Amino acid sequence: MILTDWYSPAFKAGGPITSIYSTCYLLKDHFNFYILTSNTDLDGSRIDVKADTWIMGENGENIYYSSEGLSSSLLKAALKKSQSKDIWLNSMFSIQFTIKPLFYLKGTPNLRVFLSPRGMLHPQAFGQKGLKKRVALYLMYYLGMLKKVEFIASNELEKRYISIKLPTKKVHILPNIPNVNFWQESIEAAPDPSLTVVSRIAPEKNSLFALEILKSLFTPCDVHWIGESKNKQYQGLFDEKLHELPSHINLTLHGSQNKVFIKEKLLKSKVFFLPTLGENFGQAIFEALAIGVPVVIGKPTAFNKAEEAGAGFVNNPEDIQSNVIALETILKENEEAWLTRSKNAKEFSKQIIQPSELINQYKLIWFNK
Repeated sequence: MILTDWYSPAFKAGGPITSIYSTCYLLKDHFNFYILTSNTDLDGSRIDVKADTWIMGENGENIYYSSEGLSSSLLKAALKKSQSKDIWLNSMFSIQFTIKPLFYLKGTPNLRVFLSPRGMLHPQAFGQKGLKKRVALYLMYYLGMLKKVEFIASNELEKRYISIKLPTKKVHILPNIPNVNFWQESIEAAPDPSLTVVSRIAPEKNSLFALEILKSLFTPCDVHWIGESKNKQYQGLFDEKLHELPSHINLTLHGSQNKVFIKEKLLKSKVFFLPTLGENFGQAIFEALAIGVPVVIGKPTAFNKAEEAGAGFVNNPEDIQSNVIALETILKENEEAWLTRSKNAKEFSKQIIQPSELINQYKLIWFNK
């Protein structure tokens, strides 16, 4: 049983939706999945689905898109229908799909509860509305709502962040499952100088710094920025800086878009750019690499060895010069050099994600009673 605020065809919440969808796709022959979610997207807009009834998803998963949040009766009926003894929560601070169910299920016997914070205990993310998050975490812990919870971290770094905040809790490491279908795509010729950013416009994504880098580029190029902001103040600062871009940098803001749109833009991109301050995984980075687009990224992410693999550059996310040099290098590369780097990118993504190993890792945790 999977609980999550948003699920496909919603797409504006980005990585977590992709990860859960890809988990259902990769593990569909090993588990029966039941998903409780909302019938909205991140911005509150309704998605085109049949709500308040069980329907079948593309991967054979059973999905209930609730129009009224999550009630105790709905959750208990879903557990009865699925006969599940395992429940997986996919947010640290969601009222509807984490806090309420933890309260409803407190003391329920023979139920194993997993929780993926989805990077929300990373210092950068935890610092946003930090007081509210500290109070919420304190209450959840001392009211016994986390007593039987086992945490899922996507890597060792996230495990460390979880252990700092909740030192007594059991933490498993299960890598996020990305959209491996992107491996089916390939780029046969080096695109014209072009750059794609797939990212929310947010402090933790280092969006204002990204504009400083773009402002310093010498090579004329088209820039496609896919993503929007939940922070009106930060968006205002971002919009002001847009006017500082030189005329040879043609930047288009596309807002949040689905995977088909993102794939089309990546297939025409010479470089993917994201000077992030840190990623729990980095679904968008993986998708670029999987298609064969070299990357220029910040750290830490799951892709810190991209430079060693010849798949791009990993830079200090506060160093303007190193990022400018990296972007200029890839934008100016000739056909032969770029295609070699493109091949390296795809191969590197396959080293990071190996489906058979992922399946075994998930089975080991979820089948281990």
